[in-house]
Amino acid sequence: MSGTNLQIALGQTIRKKRTAAGFSQESFAEAVGVHRTYIGGVERGERNVSLHNLQRISEALNISLSALIQAAEKFLEAPTASTKAAKVVGRGRKELAPGMIPVPAPKWDEMVGEASEAAWVADRGRKAGLAAEKVQQIQEVRAHLAARDALFTSSPKVLREVPFAADWYISLAGYSLKTLKQLFVIPRAAGLTRRADGIVAALRVGRGVATEELDAFARWVNSEIGQVFPVRPTPDEAELRVALILGGRIIGKGQNVGGDDAVVLVKRLFVERLHQLGCEVSSGGDYQDYEASVDLLKQTQLRFGGRLVCEFVSGGNRPDLKVLLEGHPVLVAEVKGRKDLSNVWESWMPQVVDHMRTWRGEFPDSARLFLGTLITRDMIEGRSARGTGRMGLRQLHQDGYLTGAFNVSAVVEKRAPSVQDFTELMTTLGELTSP
Repeated sequence: MSGTNLQIALGQTIRKKRTAAGFSQESFAEAVGVHRTYIGGVERGERNVSLHNLQRISEALNISLSALIQAAEKFLEAPTASTKAAKVVGRGRKELAPGMIPVPAPKWDEMVGEASEAAWVADRGRKAGLAAEKVQQIQEVRAHLAARDALFTSSPKVLREVPFAADWYISLAGYSLKTLKQLFVIPRAAGLTRRADGIVAALRVGRGVATEELDAFARWVNSEIGQVFPVRPTPDEAELRVALILGGRIIGKGQNVGGDDAVVLVKRLFVERLHQLGCEVSSGGDYQDYEASVDLLKQTQLRFGGRLVCEFVSGGNRPDLKVLLEGHPVLVAEVKGRKDLSNVWESWMPQVVDHMRTWRGEFPDSARLFLGTLITRDMIEGRSARGTGRMGLRQLHQDGYLTGAFNVSAVVEKRAPSVQDFTELMTTLGELTSP
């Protein structure tokens, strides 16, 4: 076996085990102690991983290094995607190229469009709800820490016992998560051998952290709090400072909820259009007959006609939507729900580019789509607000990474060209459901 093939297999194995463990790419990078882009390069097979980093990756995955390498070797021996597709087509009743379904060519001029005022009002409601949840969370952790006389002093015992305690202390020290991620030298000088943001992320979700690391973290954060507060504040003042620091997270979480709304919108479009084409629709783990009262947000799988399954499981490098024909993926999609262009070139579009590059290797014989509630001319052409050239949707399509793109808002608003192309895609999928 070649080194390159093993490198690719190792990357795919790490990705599968990471997603199975519930890590996003960002949280996994924090747990390993490296940057997210490094993990992305490893998972795409673009980086030759050092033994030291491979050991750290295996520890974060809670498996041995030898088990990780053995899993990668087994991955090399598994049937390729195109082999599986050929079997489906061989049995299948459609005369299609192996695994690939026809997708309408993007009509770039017709898909440009942004969100309505209603989307902004809905966003206001989401943020208000998230703010209420954050207030409750902060008040609860304050009560737990006050009961332990630990509002201003961290310890390994408190960090383990009180959910969200590490976030409280870090915020009290004046560090947002974004700032914390930039700190390397200062925490290490205090004795930490693991990144501080990685420790906070691990404690937040109940993952184990070594006692010596917790000792070092507690000493460091206590020192930082002491520098910020030469005179100890009142508990109310402390809570207010924590709330002000953590309040910034509501913006990002509001955008994530907006993304959930977009996924629900796509689910509804699939259900409505395929049902109109006569496809039987079922949902849930045991595939009960679909009813309008079903909460689509909670449905991770929808089945159409018994042969076609749509999976909606996002996070990390996984597709937000995966369409499988008798178990073989024929379509994968990135679903993005935004109402404005904030951070579009800092995080949103680079993520789309990263995913499409990864998926062309992982799903070479599947259609790869972008489904967005907002598509602008600059996103298509790859121009940032300052005119800097980036890779946009058009270039992704020309280079073979992206098969098609749809402005979901335009489909919902029944703009003729968008509706026509989406209907054509649904018709193709509907034909696949028939024997």
